[in-house]
Amino acid sequence: MNFILRPPTAPERARLGGKAAALAALGEAGLPVPAWFAVTPDAFHASLGAAARRALESTTAYENTLRPHLAALAPAPEVLSAIANAVRAVAPGGTRFAVRSSAVDEDGGAHSFAGQLESFLDVPAAEVAARVADVWRSGFAPRVWAYRRERCLAPVP
Repeated sequence: MNFILRPPTAPERARLGGKAAALAALGEAGLPVPAWFAVTPDAFHASLGAAARRALESTTAYENTLRPHLAALAPAPEVLSAIANAVRAVAPGGTRFAVRSSAVDEDGGAHSFAGQLESFLDVPAAEVAARVADVWRSGFAPRVWAYRRERCLAPVP
């Protein structure tokens, strides 16, 4: 599985959310864009345990069964490795990062999720993977869960 996308080609664009797709478009237009990478939805799914996957299948599972799994959610070892490699490739000198959401159904024409998912700025390279997990968890905050339910959206795109 491919857990990381770097400035993508057109076929990969569908796997990116609005923020990452905008960065890609700006770069393709020749504008100066800082080096970046996106963590794919495959990384999230690979990091879920079997019980968490089952809990996600139910749109009413948040309060009862999903919350405990989210508290312990961390990138799987192969995802940690992919993120570490991407961090080194983007910033070999160990600069600081912005870790932001770019969910595939966020910032679209029909749904924005404006301000609902967490962002982290000035993140040391060693903490990027942990902040990625924090962003994943923020996608299941009660306000986001309610937003998805009210708009008949799947719990996870």
